Amino acid sequence: MEQRKLGWFASLGAIPYNVGVPQIRWGISSSLWRSGRPIIETPLKPDWRIPKGRRLTPKTTLPPQAGFGPDGRIIEYELDVPMKSILIPADALNKRVHELGEEITEEYRGTVPLLVSILKGGVVFLTDLMRAVRIPHHIDFLQLSSYAGGKKTTGTVRLLSDLGTNIAGRDVIIVEDIVDTGLTLTYLLKQLEIRQPKSLRVCALLNKVEAREVDVHIDYVGFEIPNEFVVGYGLDYDEKYRNLPYIGVLDAE
Repeated sequence: MEQRKLGWFASLGAIPYNVGVPQIRWGISSSLWRSGRPIIETPLKPDWRIPKGRRLTPKTTLPPQAGFGPDGRIIEYELDVPMKSILIPADALNKRVHELGEEITEEYRGTVPLLVSILKGGVVFLTDLMRAVRIPHHIDFLQLSSYAGGKKTTGTVRLLSDLGTNIAGRDVIIVEDIVDTGLTLTYLLKQLEIRQPKSLRVCALLNKVEAREVDVHIDYVGFEIPNEFVVGYGLDYDEKYRNLPYIGVLDAE
């Protein structure tokens, strides 16, 4: 939910990921995993000269304004601010979300957990995650705000829309798009703990550790990312770019 722009990590390596026929390359740390989760530290170096509609070859990079259509061809997204880089491509997101869904399936088998999405940024993540969870479960939504538009949090958290479900005695999983300062999540956890759920855990797609201002525990983490303001896959800049199929970094100072 919150984001702050800080530094950028040095490039340490690259590995390929497959997306059907095409293949793209993106950088990550030479230490590929920390605590069982990927650490994303360097962006894709884009080639802006790929023609619209051209099929990618195994060594071709993807323009930051583009994504893949169902037939494996490039589709271009219209942006009014240039995209500096793709941080996490669509195929890597899909793979990791399914892994998280499998973890939740195994740990909550025999129960009916409640997945709580934090609007608006978490809705895309929830949509994919709930389909990756193979046991019966419920969903609900709430909306918080710590932004007044733009790229920096105001530091004040407001509850805009509450849950419609009584969570007393329920196994609750908060589904977050991103955790950085930890202020919003800390506020939310305190509010929900008062309602006496049976258990309360957090599943966050993105974890921006270096931006942390308060300690907060995250039970399921998709990716650890550097301190860049990111958009796409539900995350926005001034309510735009939620529709992008990847996580990218805007070229907007």
